[in-house]
Amino acid sequence: MILKKNDLLIPIKYNFKNIVIGKGSCIFIHLTKDYKPTAGCIALKKKDFLIMLKLINNNTKIIIN
Repeated sequence: MILKKNDLLIPIKYNFKNIVIGKGSCIFIHLTKDYKPTAGCIALKKKDFLIMLKLINNNTKIIIN
């Protein structure tokens, strides 16, 4: 993923405790212009991303199924 000046993203700790090598260390929630599959991240349109920002805080637990 290449970040640009105006990109918004939220890093989610993943594979942080009891690390499994090769599983990565972070999942990003980032912006997209479409809803095509990503390489393991979560991509949202800017409108939806901004709505989500209003709903979460530092204590929010994001669970990915």
